[in-house]
Amino acid sequence: MAFDASQFMSPTGSEYEITNSLRFDHVAAHKLSFTPPSAGNRKTWTWSGWVKRGYLSNQDNHRQVMMGIKVAANDTQTLEIGWHSDDKFYITTQSAVVQTTQLYRDPSSWYHVIVACNTTLAGATARFKLYVNGVDQSLGELTSVSQNADTGFNQAGVHTIGDGFNDRDLDGYLAEVNFIDGAAKAPADFGETDDNGQWKPIAYAGAYGDEGFYLDFKSSGVGTAGSGTVGADRSGNGNHWTSANLASTDQMLDSPTNNFCVMNTLEKMNNGAVTPSQGNLKFTLADNGMIRGSIMPSSGKWYWEANLISADGSGTGSLGIAESGYIPGAAFDPDAALAGYVYLGNGTTRSHRTTGDQSYGGASYAADDIIGVAYDVDNGTLAFSKNNATFVTAYSSLSGEHGAYFSGYGNTAIWVVNFGQDSSFAGNETAQGNQDGNAIGDFFYAPPSGFLALCTANLAEPAVKPSEYFNTVLWTGNATDDRNITGVGFRPNWSWIKSRATTNDHLLFDSVRGVGKYLRSNSGDAETSNADTLQAFASDGFQIGADSRLNTDDDPVVAWNWKAGTSVSGNSTGAGADLAYAGSVNTDARFSIIKYGGNGNNGHQIPHHLSAVPDAIFIKSLTSQSWNCFFPNTSMGATKGLQLDNTGAQGTVGHLNNTMPSTSVVTLGSGAGSNTRDGDSNPQPYIMYSFKSIPGFSKIGQYIGNGNADSVYVNLGFKPGWIMIKGSSVAENWNILDATRSPNNTGNKERLQANATTTEGATWSCDFVSNGFKIRTTDGEANTNNASYIYMAFAETPFKYSNAR
Repeated sequence: MAFDASQFMSPTGSEYEITNSLRFDHVAAHKLSFTPPSAGNRKTWTWSGWVKRGYLSNQDNHRQVMMGIKVAANDTQTLEIGWHSDDKFYITTQSAVVQTTQLYRDPSSWYHVIVACNTTLAGATARFKLYVNGVDQSLGELTSVSQNADTGFNQAGVHTIGDGFNDRDLDGYLAEVNFIDGAAKAPADFGETDDNGQWKPIAYAGAYGDEGFYLDFKSSGVGTAGSGTVGADRSGNGNHWTSANLASTDQMLDSPTNNFCVMNTLEKMNNGAVTPSQGNLKFTLADNGMIRGSIMPSSGKWYWEANLISADGSGTGSLGIAESGYIPGAAFDPDAALAGYVYLGNGTTRSHRTTGDQSYGGASYAADDIIGVAYDVDNGTLAFSKNNATFVTAYSSLSGEHGAYFSGYGNTAIWVVNFGQDSSFAGNETAQGNQDGNAIGDFFYAPPSGFLALCTANLAEPAVKPSEYFNTVLWTGNATDDRNITGVGFRPNWSWIKSRATTNDHLLFDSVRGVGKYLRSNSGDAETSNADTLQAFASDGFQIGADSRLNTDDDPVVAWNWKAGTSVSGNSTGAGADLAYAGSVNTDARFSIIKYGGNGNNGHQIPHHLSAVPDAIFIKSLTSQSWNCFFPNTSMGATKGLQLDNTGAQGTVGHLNNTMPSTSVVTLGSGAGSNTRDGDSNPQPYIMYSFKSIPGFSKIGQYIGNGNADSVYVNLGFKPGWIMIKGSSVAENWNILDATRSPNNTGNKERLQANATTTEGATWSCDFVSNGFKIRTTDGEANTNNASYIYMAFAETPFKYSNAR
């Protein structure tokens, strides 16, 4: 069924609304085709479109073409634009190809792609320009295209969209496709940067030229080209496209201005046992295959439904919710660090918090049944319904963030899931068109009252704008004194600085201890003062001196910066003497810096001012001792800790007095690492940095490695700007990656190590994507099988607004 803009709310702050897309499935060989009635300008043209990827090219060495033409084995008549088999964007003629160094393998959000051609230009590298999300990708020279050459596009031959040659079929979604005959357009003709720094669509307002076209996919008819089909041209030229193998149900609500949840192919467990299709809404699970959804809501009430297409004789697998991070093995383990909750075909439930299958009063289900899922994050309940029967609550008192989850558990099952974008279940049922309470979506059954479609339009507004509370800046040293480093975007209260090309120390400064005073993350040494280091915090950064560790001539340097900003002070509480403390706190971003004195008594309590139990606590004596780091809301609890200045695995320690922090205080033991007096019974000085995860801005947690280079994925709910990872159950380095030093996914990201003075020459294969990060290495520092890893991550952009990366 067709939908129009009147059925949508304004979802993401964009004034321009894209209401529809067209789904392409490479297995079904979906495509559009068009033959221009006469040749257009073959030297100068522009292709622009928004694309959300489905099955990735590297999953089966399969090239995917967005638009192509081939009428003869001739350079001037053959042209393709799309993704190469390794997920690099490419442009190719019959005998030459040019491709990006960046890898585009984010299937959870939308890319905007522009290819602008002008072969009349003298510069060989300027004749083809590729822009992704408004950024020039600097493709280089397509050697077979000389100056003033005619290219393949715009000749009077068969052009295809979603289809190439030798089975190079597109998989995913296309929206807002514009083709301009006779002009090489710039990104500003199709998009603009929003307040979150992300590229968003605007309406194209220019001319199209005689052979140009505009496909908005607002019609749902299929087959022979016409104004009422999915290939209808809205440019006014009447250059309609004929569809092949597409159905009316492939017209979708998923769009760049309202991005719907799909099953995330980056988060497939037991990778070979999951086969996705139909825009990552249909999937075959075999053996112990598992897969999770792309959106993991942190609040709200959510409804989705799944159609079981077929199942083998041994069972049906299961569906439900699960936390992000690999869950090892086929069977649910009650002792596992990460939780999942599912409904099985025999009518029972199973979870990582109980032993064995549990009866809960739900019905058994089989092929052709439609299961409704109602997940209330705010109240911590999960309920299921079979074929629109009354929902039965299976779990209550749930906490944490979970996403839609399906598992095979030794069975083979084929499911199609609908998060509100397709109630036909990829053509298996007759669409019913039910919407949620915000008039969004297309559901087979009406969602329960108050439950919404899982899409970005319905996600809550993020509480903070990431760039106002965390930022990374880079500079090159010049050995001059009183130098201003700007571009932070706020006055930082904690700046962590490291020379990238030398083996100098990490230097950590904060506004509570005062400028010129630093600690080293790679050492347990006492606080040191040096007036040539950080000399002042400023409104947009800080001032540095000529110290060689911050400002050696021609040395590249990075600074990671956090904002606290509100001064706090008072007296400690609990056992022993109450002592004065002072600090700086940001209650919006949930970050505090507290300087306190130790009193040597078990039960000494230090206020953290976060109004929530901290997810990470870093404590350092200012006179000696290692850094002591705690992640109480993970499996480490209040009894185990790590040390920032070494590689050691977690150890049992008493620094937190074996007491979980409360929403107001951190309770300390009497050890020298967090709470002691000196030889004259004077309080030893300490600094404590505390963090609480904030949806859309920060996330602190753990994942379980599996030793597979293509499996571990962590859904953060935002596009990360900075990540630190440490093996907690294994002795490994504290590795830091960021999107400023390594902005693109190229297979490797430069890493620095908090516990070591090493340079950033060592790299990891790790992708930063629109909603999290994907580990693509078997390196033990990130992915030992069954090992636990702690991570801290800060956002570049909340997922509600993020483009694919």
